[in-house]
Amino acid sequence: MGETLTERFREAFFEKILTFEIEWFDQENNSSGALCARLATDAVMMRTLVTDRLSLLTQAVSSATLAVVLAFMLSWRLALVAIALEPGVIAAIYLREMSMRIMSKKTLKAQSASSALASEAVGNHKIITAFGSQEKVVKLYDRSQVSSGKESNSQSWYAGTINGGIEFKQVYFIYPARPKQIILRGVDLKIEASKIVALVGRSGSGKATTIRLIERFYDTLSGSIEVDGINIMCSNLRASRSHIALVSQEQTLFAGTRRDNIAYAKEKATEVEIVVTQFWIHQIFLNII
Repeated sequence: MGETLTERFREAFFEKILTFEIEWFDQENNSSGALCARLATDAVMMRTLVTDRLSLLTQAVSSATLAVVLAFMLSWRLALVAIALEPGVIAAIYLREMSMRIMSKKTLKAQSASSALASEAVGNHKIITAFGSQEKVVKLYDRSQVSSGKESNSQSWYAGTINGGIEFKQVYFIYPARPKQIILRGVDLKIEASKIVALVGRSGSGKATTIRLIERFYDTLSGSIEVDGINIMCSNLRASRSHIALVSQEQTLFAGTRRDNIAYAKEKATEVEIVVTQFWIHQIFLNII
């Protein structure tokens, strides 16, 4: 099905291209190379959108059907109760998602004012310095962030937040590739929320391993790691990683400038946020050196 859809899409796309006038091909975005690339990529994208979604829908329907059948076979009374409650669960999830979308739009709108002020201040810093208005601009910036802070706090009540308290309890760990070498042996570590902690030690002492375990790149051999009192093994992996930022020793992530690499970490990052991040990374490296 996917190959047939790709073939039909490419044929229709190619036939449409041949109907345009010569002037259309003179435009920069309609060069022969760009059109060939679109023929190759757009068709694959269309196939992915259709076939992958259909496969996921089929999988979800079949899983739900099988679950209902097995539930009735094991306990038909309990199955009826679960089915009766299912519309309420779906409605609650839908309402939560809609509320989060609305709140996210309000937060972005509130943040746009402070971002615009910061951008103008950075662009006109000479004038601000000439008139000695640094403190006034900082106060205006603080005021502009009040509304965005309120929206973020309101959103946290619905989405749940991570304060950042981390605790290692008798953690043992070995790398799968080196099963005979114990990296962490009964580690107990407690880091309170909003505190800065430095892990110091020689190379191979387990500093990077500790961070990898927090991000669940690996799972512990025994013991537990808790964030805000909740075992990370019981939390959603993607949601947990969305609250963690890591700058490792490998400075080059992808081919491109430092600005491009920083922008990968946050979609729709403003220019001010990228510049500030570059400044702090530079300061951190200076302090390390």
